[in-house]
Amino acid sequence: MNIRKRYSQTNSRKHRQMIADIICSKRILKKYGLGAFCKSVLGFSRRHMSADKVRRPSVQTPCMKEKVELFLQRDDNSRFKADKQATLARKGIKKQVRLLNDDLKTLHKNIC
Repeated sequence: MNIRKRYSQTNSRKHRQMIADIICSKRILKKYGLGAFCKSVLGFSRRHMSADKVRRPSVQTPCMKEKVELFLQRDDNSRFKADKQATLARKGIKKQVRLLNDDLKTLHKNIC
């Protein structure tokens, strides 16, 4: 009952979410059918129980981002779209649309 008391006494929504993430993940609750148990006994709200976040790493360094852009813009990996109207303007810079020659898995295998 200490968990329920701690959960109900916290004022911060972020702290409640953190407690719910530590105690139960959505995958485990679904596998063993413990959603109603966590809600009734521990007092967790359904919103806090359903948040299973999977974070993907983003490109961290500008150097890495530049390397990825150069790789995707190489002529052996992509080609220009044929239409003259196929241009995109971002931040005042117009660029021709490029199409990948193959899927990313195959292109990545070719460089390794």
